[in-house]
Amino acid sequence: QADDVNFGYIEDMYLEDQDGDIIDDIEIINYDYDMDEEEVVGFLKKRQGLLDGVCITGGEPLLQGENLIPFIKRIREFGYAVKLDTNGSYPEVLEELLQEIQYHL
Repeated sequence: QADDVNFGYIEDMYLEDQDGDIIDDIEIINYDYDMDEEEVVGFLKKRQGLLDGVCITGGEPLLQGENLIPFIKRIREFGYAVKLDTNGSYPEVLEELLQEIQYHL
């Protein structure tokens, strides 16, 4: 379940991607950083209409495994495009996530 995802921080800096969309950056890390899913979702909910998407980075976010999928689905319900920065070292997780993300590196 998504509440098993460990969140690092939200980079409160807005970036413009190659298509001109405004995105925010969420770092997903592999140790507990005292930020829970509701805090992250609340942050994104307040910015609906201001942001076009969210970039999920890490360390390696795919280390979160299938726990990342419900979180990504949840933020997509707000209408955000999702970009995933990954080295692809967990192809079985990436394959499942490709249906939910719009961009990946």
